[in-house]
Amino acid sequence: MRSALLLLSLLFLVACGPTICNGPMIPTPALWLDASAWVAAHPGDRLTACADGACQTLTEADARHPVQLPPPPRTDPAKTMTLLVTDASGLRVQRDFAPVRQTISGACEVSYWKTPADLTADGRLQPG
Repeated sequence: MRSALLLLSLLFLVACGPTICNGPMIPTPALWLDASAWVAAHPGDRLTACADGACQTLTEADARHPVQLPPPPRTDPAKTMTLLVTDASGLRVQRDFAPVRQTISGACEVSYWKTPADLTADGRLQPG
């Protein structure tokens, strides 16, 4: 009987026990560029977006929805990032963006840094 109660207690703890977290989870900061307004106004355009020197070429199809740019190497996730967007027609816009810390509450709280940016139809970069 005693071993049955011990087994039942262990099963309850495994099935309903506290959630075990692996510590704080802070992924690499991400800069998201939404260039949908620009590509709608400039069909067929190809953009190059660079976040602190880490660059990615975006086709019109890529830029129709927000795109995560490759994260630049960094040690401080709260550090301001410089976004530079260019295209073949002569567009060249640059702006600094401060990452925004996001937190998802739950059994294991998750924090991450996300920096949303928009490229407007008239070629301005602004926070998203």
